[in-house]
Amino acid sequence: MSWDRAAAATAIVNTLTAATAADSPSPSIFDRPPATFNVPAYIVAHPQTVVYGGPAFGIDLATVPLICAAGMEDVDTVDQLLDLASDSLPADPTLGGVIQNIDATEQRNWRVINVAGADYLTADLILEIRM
Repeated sequence: MSWDRAAAATAIVNTLTAATAADSPSPSIFDRPPATFNVPAYIVAHPQTVVYGGPAFGIDLATVPLICAAGMEDVDTVDQLLDLASDSLPADPTLGGVIQNIDATEQRNWRVINVAGADYLTADLILEIRM
């Protein structure tokens, strides 16, 4: 198996969609950063690093931020998004057999971003994906 961003992102979206199906409102979930979005939202960001053929022969390791976004003052929702993703993604570590393994390793980079004139509070859940 080798790194395939589109396949990994689709598997993440599918897992989060299933995990949030009963939520009201359900967060928007994107497989790549969109030009605009409504919150709450999960956004699979572009990889920070991709290491080809790392410690295990033929296995690539990618570090991918999952952006968790909510309203400007909605700290609790960002926390809930982080918690749900950090629990649900490693629950099926192969994401249905699409990847070798996924780990939610840390949360970081709390910040305010402006999208199309609207300010949102976001934080990143860092995912290590072996593929």
